[in-house]
Amino acid sequence: MNKLSFWWSAVVMLLASSCNGSGIPFTDTTFPDKSGNAIVDSTSLHLSFLTDSGISSSVPHSLDIFIYSSGLLEQHRRYSGFPSEIDLTVTALGVKTVVGIADFPFSFKLSALEKLESLSLMDFSLEDENYLHPLMSARREGEGELVLSPLLSCIRFVSISSALDGYELLENPKVWLSGINTSCGILQESGFRPTEDVEDTDDDRKIALPSDIGLFTQYPDIRLFSYPNDASDDLLGCIRTRINFSCRIRGEECHFSSVLPPFSRNTSLDAELTVFSETECLWKITQAR
Repeated sequence: MNKLSFWWSAVVMLLASSCNGSGIPFTDTTFPDKSGNAIVDSTSLHLSFLTDSGISSSVPHSLDIFIYSSGLLEQHRRYSGFPSEIDLTVTALGVKTVVGIADFPFSFKLSALEKLESLSLMDFSLEDENYLHPLMSARREGEGELVLSPLLSCIRFVSISSALDGYELLENPKVWLSGINTSCGILQESGFRPTEDVEDTDDDRKIALPSDIGLFTQYPDIRLFSYPNDASDDLLGCIRTRINFSCRIRGEECHFSSVLPPFSRNTSLDAELTVFSETECLWKITQAR
């Protein structure tokens, strides 16, 4: 079978069906071989998909699958849902790298992603995230299981307690993050650093607690989101992500903050705060997963 007839046969086969055995509709795009090698055969590639998310339990709305052959894009398929497993027909030549991206909210410009390196260098912005359906990604070599995880991490403000004398109130309490990482690589696994110190000083970005805090501990369970920041204390000049709490005590505006420990993608941190005075507090930060 010559090169032209192989690709025409593949396109006809894929266009003849709008869904695979999972019953989930998809669109398919195949790309001519640019390696210069003669295509002599095709083979089946079996893939299964799982998610590992500490951010959301929602099932992804969509799944984009990229098949790269020796670093060059061979096939792209977009599902309007999340299949558990599929079989793809691919060329028998070249090392296959499979990339899965779930809940990408836009259309990929495939002409700009003809090389695996281009997709690896692609960034995604925090402002484009849907926290109920966060973008998830994974890659592997050859067929097998692909476990997709979010880029996002979640910092949960679990509890706030007042240990003030005289049962003074913590009035107008608010919580927010600063030093947020707002962009990261769509396939990035390490080396996460904020490029600028994003300080959420705008009152619209701060989250107000349901009520003032008095004698009893309040459990607001507020979820704050950031892309990872795995910079450690010994890296000079690196921006650290912080959790911040402000309130009024006896009419004085007070601010308490804590540097978060280094955290990677798909991490959940729990933060608890006890306020002792206008200047003294105790933060407890633990990793939930």
